[in-house]
Amino acid sequence: MEILGTFQNFIKRNEKTGESTFYLDLPDSQKAVLCEGICIFYSRYTPLKIVGSYTTNDVFKVQQINLTPISSDTTSVFLAKSRFDFIGEDMAMKMVEELGYDFMDKLTSEDVVKSMSERVSKTSKYVEKCLLDIYGLKVQEKTYDNIRSLGGSYYSASRLFDQFALNVFKTIENNPYTMLIFGEVPLKICDKVASEYGLKSYDKKRMHAVVLNAMRRNRNSGNTRIEFHELVKLIEWIEKSEETVFKSKKIFIAEELCSSAYSLSFTDRGIYAYLADDAVYEDAIVENIGRIQQSAVSLDMSHCSIDAVEKALNISYSDEQRNAFKLLDRSGIKILEGGPGTGKTTFIRGLLAMYRTNYVYNGVTLCAPTGNAAKRLRDATGYPAETCHKTIKLTPFSKENMITEQLLSDIWIIDEGSMVDEELFSYLLRCVKNGALVILSGDEHQIASVGPGNVFSDLLKSGKIETYHFTHIFRQDDSRSAIISNSKKILAGDANLTEAGNFHLMRFEDEKVMVETAVSLSSHDFLSGLDTQVFTPSRNPKFYSGSVNLNRLIQKSCMKAGKNPDSIVYGDYRFVVGDRILFNRNNYEKKYFNGQEGMITKIEKKGRNFYVTLRSDDSNITLSGGEIDDIDLNYAKTAHKSQGGEWDDVIIVCPNNPKSLMLRQLLYVEVTRAKKSVKLLYEGNALKKTIGNYMEKSRVTGLKDALRLKI
Repeated sequence: MEILGTFQNFIKRNEKTGESTFYLDLPDSQKAVLCEGICIFYSRYTPLKIVGSYTTNDVFKVQQINLTPISSDTTSVFLAKSRFDFIGEDMAMKMVEELGYDFMDKLTSEDVVKSMSERVSKTSKYVEKCLLDIYGLKVQEKTYDNIRSLGGSYYSASRLFDQFALNVFKTIENNPYTMLIFGEVPLKICDKVASEYGLKSYDKKRMHAVVLNAMRRNRNSGNTRIEFHELVKLIEWIEKSEETVFKSKKIFIAEELCSSAYSLSFTDRGIYAYLADDAVYEDAIVENIGRIQQSAVSLDMSHCSIDAVEKALNISYSDEQRNAFKLLDRSGIKILEGGPGTGKTTFIRGLLAMYRTNYVYNGVTLCAPTGNAAKRLRDATGYPAETCHKTIKLTPFSKENMITEQLLSDIWIIDEGSMVDEELFSYLLRCVKNGALVILSGDEHQIASVGPGNVFSDLLKSGKIETYHFTHIFRQDDSRSAIISNSKKILAGDANLTEAGNFHLMRFEDEKVMVETAVSLSSHDFLSGLDTQVFTPSRNPKFYSGSVNLNRLIQKSCMKAGKNPDSIVYGDYRFVVGDRILFNRNNYEKKYFNGQEGMITKIEKKGRNFYVTLRSDDSNITLSGGEIDDIDLNYAKTAHKSQGGEWDDVIIVCPNNPKSLMLRQLLYVEVTRAKKSVKLLYEGNALKKTIGNYMEKSRVTGLKDALRLKI
């Protein structure tokens, strides 16, 4: 059945999925109908036609909803009081008189918009702006209706409309595979539309989308390249799992790889394909390492001895640390590797003291991949330290501010080296001048960077970079000692962890009880203002102990969700002012990066969009529309998102599932993020199984081989 009415207000709404509960005012009636269904964002007084049916509890279940003129009065009120604060009552009445109350049905193109606006007023730009906005609403509705009819989602339709706006249909008609590239519409649907347009399986538009989609999937797994036959297998798997109309042939995959979007590398082990940018990053790293190494010069440290540094800093260095001072004999690129408690930061303090004593006026740059890691480096050394991105003003999509020339610094300290991906490292090295000393510090047992590549490991394994390993553990306070000793046990596969100091082990027979305990402990800490982080193996919402569910439960326990009118539901979460958040994607234009943390300071609605403002790394960032998909709640997270972070207190949840993520490497990362205390909650025999499960999945990159071949 159909009902006509004007939109009143949303009761609930998920901006990502479009799932909404709202009231519709019926004309000539005191009654408002409660409706449920998927729809775009509407403002109050919008006249609508809704197709659907009533449920047993008098809720109208929406099947389709569209902007529809009802009467002169409703159209006038819509124009004067809804989303158009620049259209008053007089102008609204004039528009209805001139165009008719049903003019919205006649808005079929931008040319019609212009013609109608000139009929009302040849001088007012506000009328044209109003009509263009209404036309945009109709296009947005049609986009969702069409994508839904094909089997796609509201999210895909939103992404496509955000990308192409009023040109969305012309774009899709020209190339149906645009839906896959920009809207994440399944390949199966794109094939169906393409076949109706007469496209073939080998059409260049299809092959570009299919190969690009597979290459992006490969990149999202951390790889920078893929062997040709593995790429063919991946595409075959995608097509088989989606039951696509078309099937790709090797010859056409190979032809697509010869385009400028990709780069090929011919090796003894096969032909490897790169996305073009990843090949550029890798080549730049190798080229700049060669340049920096070839321009290395001898350094004179005769004005300050190690003994003098020890006395000045009241430090006693171990034999490993004293030997590492040899890296000051000559400039070039060096690696300092060691686990927690092995004295890397203490050594760096002495190294800087010795270097600056001998080279008083030389420039020094300290940086790290995240704001937290940069702050730790700054606090530990007393020298200014920034994020790597801020150091070189990394904004590749805006050439205006990006630093492309070599900086004047004579010594670089890059901390948390395992977090540095190939793209970031290529931009950093480009800014290092000839003759400079670059020290990359990190822990080889930490998991690889969030972004593609495995820079720290590849540099170590290449054998081409002078490296100093720290293995001796220095006893600190008792709590930290237990954390470090247990982390060493985890790496060695020893499940007999020691419960001592502030290292606590808590065993549970039931996952739900374990999660409830983690929520209780963490929410108490958060409400008390303590520096705490919760870790769990998986993000997947289907697991009760997954970070999505944990975040919801902790947020609710902290009494944030539902208590603040400044909130927005998007995807898995309701975000409210004051929430801790974690970025899950890079956006160079807005200068936020995967793994970066922040806090929501403001949520506001303007027109059809919500705007979420966050404070992160001493700057304000505002997200809108699909950009809100780039953040998660950050009360609980996975080890993969912890790189570079350090918290006073860490709560670790170790469940029996998912078994694929019960890995000792991940548990090691989680434990070593704690500065003062660890509470390790585990289900049944999960702890023993996790520590006994060592599974190294190497990323597929070409950096190590290229360094061995060219350096």
